[in-house]
Amino acid sequence: MARRNLVNIDEKILRETIRIGADAGVNNIPARKIAKNCDITDATVFEHFQTKENLILQAKLFIDKNIERMQSSIKMNESEYVSSVKGAWQTIFKYLIENPIETKFYDRYRHSEYYKPTISAAKDGYLSKVYKYLKSINPEINEYEFSFQVIWAHIVETTINVAMQISENKMKYNDETTEFVYKLIFGGVMEGIRKR
Repeated sequence: MARRNLVNIDEKILRETIRIGADAGVNNIPARKIAKNCDITDATVFEHFQTKENLILQAKLFIDKNIERMQSSIKMNESEYVSSVKGAWQTIFKYLIENPIETKFYDRYRHSEYYKPTISAAKDGYLSKVYKYLKSINPEINEYEFSFQVIWAHIVETTINVAMQISENKMKYNDETTEFVYKLIFGGVMEGIRKR
């Protein structure tokens, strides 16, 4: 029972961190406010997450894990790379649209002093799927050239920006929009890979 309570406290702290970060910005998340809103002490926040940097990273990874759970059924095989990559991306896109607070936090995190591309992309399952797919198109591409600082930023930034536009009712969410955004993101990437 005690372990369950610790997990619940961790999740409560992370959810409040995400909510405050989405609202005030990731650089402006006071532990005192998180503690007050969670009905715990400041010391408890740091007892569970040690540092503010770790707290913010764990909040970002909490969102990543929720997305990964949704993608767990997507399997990659050589004959279905296109549909698998597209399905994986659509899962992320849908999650971001349906969870606007997490999306806003993610956007603010990516533009904060805490963002480090190597932390964000190094172990990402979706990035690995995209890389394998692009490698199937052009076997000469290597991981260094498939720089997440360029291609991954393009994929993530565009996906987040459009998801936020939809969440704010500035764009409609439908099959046509999803297809347009997918082509916008991946059309240029695929063309660039093929021409290398």
